[in-house]
Amino acid sequence: MRYFITFLVIGFLFSCQMDKNLKTGTLSVTGRYCKYPDNNFMSLPLQLYQNDVRIKNDTIDFISGEAKFEDLPFGKYSFRFKSIYDIEETFEFEIKNKTQEITLCIDNIDYELVTNSLLIDQLKPYEKLKIDFQSHGCFHSENTRLEIIRTDERYLAKIEETEIVLSNTQFELVREFEIELRELTSGGYCTTFDTYNLTISKNSENIKLIDGWCIWNGFINLLEKLGLENNYS
Repeated sequence: MRYFITFLVIGFLFSCQMDKNLKTGTLSVTGRYCKYPDNNFMSLPLQLYQNDVRIKNDTIDFISGEAKFEDLPFGKYSFRFKSIYDIEETFEFEIKNKTQEITLCIDNIDYELVTNSLLIDQLKPYEKLKIDFQSHGCFHSENTRLEIIRTDERYLAKIEETEIVLSNTQFELVREFEIELRELTSGGYCTTFDTYNLTISKNSENIKLIDGWCIWNGFINLLEKLGLENNYS
């Protein structure tokens, strides 16, 4: 009996020492726009997983600015969340410090995975892609057209009386804009609704979408990246 009690005491002390040596950390998580940093951050629901087991849910919003997870044992974890394009994203990481910080990009998209034939890629010489944009809210109503024109050897962008020659980088930005637009879903809860209508003359295919989410602002962002924001009013 004496040996049994001694064994229990040793086992208890060993267990306490193991618990004492168990290292844990505190994790602070923020969300942000990586491609469009000027966009207003709204909210980001996310789930924390360890070994494919969900252990906690939380939401980062524009008020708190972050989510905090405390007493996480050192090890490998992952966050799962949806981007602004409603695409499931997984971010893997490892807790190995007492305090750590992580930033999640909410506007990520893999442009290489696009399988659709883009309108911008269908342009023939001297054809134009017309991007008609309308924005309507409680206190504003705006209509603007951006035209992408193909010549024999280059692409032009024209808005109102301003016309520029697109560099290869700028042309890719237009392609990315169309890809992002195709990934968005119509609808939303915002008081401002942006309507997009993309057409090519004599082409039966067109894209039309009403964005009421207030989380993308694709047209304004495109003009800024092309250096044409001063032509929008």
